Amino acid sequence: MDDLARKSVVRLAQFVVALAIFLFAPAWTLDCWQAWIYLLVFAAAVMSDYSLFMENDRALLDRRFAWSRVPLALVILGDALVALGFFIIFLIFKENTYSAGTIEVAAGQEVISIGPYARVRHPKYSGALIMLFGTRSRSDHGGVS
Repeated sequence: MDDLARKSVVRLAQFVVALAIFLFAPAWTLDCWQAWIYLLVFAAAVMSDYSLFMENDRALLDRRFAWSRVPLALVILGDALVALGFFIIFLIFKENTYSAGTIEVAAGQEVISIGPYARVRHPKYSGALIMLFGTRSRSDHGGVS
């Protein structure tokens, strides 16, 4: 096994272990069959991709593990967008105590039309999109290696 293959296998193993921690630690139990299925499907897909790249596009793996340079201005812009998205979501929770991941009507709930809701009917989606765009901006290598 050459150096690239060895690095790839180690990093894949580290990723699978980290994913397992993120899945099981919050539940504080390993007794969650849904998490085990997710972990197995995800790991199988990643390992399948790894095998394909090792045979057909080793340069992609090398580039992946050597990382890429992202201009500082783009990193700062991405961080600012993530912060803005979080701030928008904070404002939403401040104005609407009924805000949740699913939309439902509760007894006593009124239509909110102030704060972020004065401009957008579902501002949490807007905040989340800004956060996701900022996250993408931070990690986009723009073809630079």
